[in-house]
Amino acid sequence: MNKILISIITLAFVLRLVGINYGYPLHLVAMELPIPRIFAVIVSTITIIPIYFAAKKFSEKAAYLSVFIFSILPIHVSASHFATKNVFITFLVASLLYLITLAVKSPFKKFIVGIEILLLGALSINYFKSINLNEWNRFITTFFTQYPKDMGIGLWILFMLLIILFIFFNKRQTVYVITILPIIIFTGVIGSHYVLLAPIYVVSISVFLAELYDKYNLPKYTAWSVLFLLLAPSIYMTLYDDYRYSVKDTRNYAYEWIQTNLNSDKDFLFVYGDGLDLVQFQDQNIQEVGRVDVKTLSPYRQPPYYLFLGKNDATLENILTDDDSEKTIEGNYFPLIRDSEKVFEVQNKDRFGPPIYIFKVKSIN
Repeated sequence: MNKILISIITLAFVLRLVGINYGYPLHLVAMELPIPRIFAVIVSTITIIPIYFAAKKFSEKAAYLSVFIFSILPIHVSASHFATKNVFITFLVASLLYLITLAVKSPFKKFIVGIEILLLGALSINYFKSINLNEWNRFITTFFTQYPKDMGIGLWILFMLLIILFIFFNKRQTVYVITILPIIIFTGVIGSHYVLLAPIYVVSISVFLAELYDKYNLPKYTAWSVLFLLLAPSIYMTLYDDYRYSVKDTRNYAYEWIQTNLNSDKDFLFVYGDGLDLVQFQDQNIQEVGRVDVKTLSPYRQPPYYLFLGKNDATLENILTDDDSEKTIEGNYFPLIRDSEKVFEVQNKDRFGPPIYIFKVKSIN
């Protein structure tokens, strides 16, 4: 194994290992103990190997580009911080892609590609029969809003160009048939789990970049400059996410404050917001609610109690306003906080988790 590949594997491992303790102790459940997470990091790192050999079937430049892009791909680096099935399935997808590249380089290439097209066609027909308008709208919204963040805007633009060339300009060499076609079909099927297709994304993009380099015989300085511009957003997002995984989540701060300042035997906590079920308190003294108003809360408890609010789009200003058009929290909660004291606040600038506010409600006015 050459030095360049070892260097890229090392880079991938470090990027996935940084922040591996994110969320503790709030994620201490069976599949989130340290050993499964470390194992996920190892599996996600060695996914580079089948990607390298798959891309090498087309060119050595594409092979190195593929593994480097995969090593810094924001969506995969982020997913690799957790012991989830997506990390392991992505490795299987990369291995399957390598096996397909072996097959298409054989004398039976046309037969194998034909079988793939038939299978994808059957799957797509079955999928398009079951899909509804809302699912299509959600997929299109995700593709144009979330994909640029998860891939990096430079790679996303390049990938969009490749899809357009494939569909409308007959760019259908074997490598694109076995990569772009599955992506077009399966992206809609797997929805938010499109990290599974990361190996196919990076191989198709890398082969395309290597083709452009060879076709136009670009000077090395120009080629490196273009590559940097394309990858800079992805590198930035990966480093930024790694930093956020390395610092405390807002919910960790809330958890520590609750453990230090509240008495689990007598203090009662109403919880409203995003992902706040991770912040544990004694079951008998906590109630999660879908609306924050007197009618919702009164059957459970009368003041004094604590109100725990955490919404991604909530600010203290719009929580305290009595203008309904500015509210981001459901319910008529102003009578609850009119005579209350804000006892805790943490913002989510440069960290994961929603902004969190805890009020001590003294009475209802």
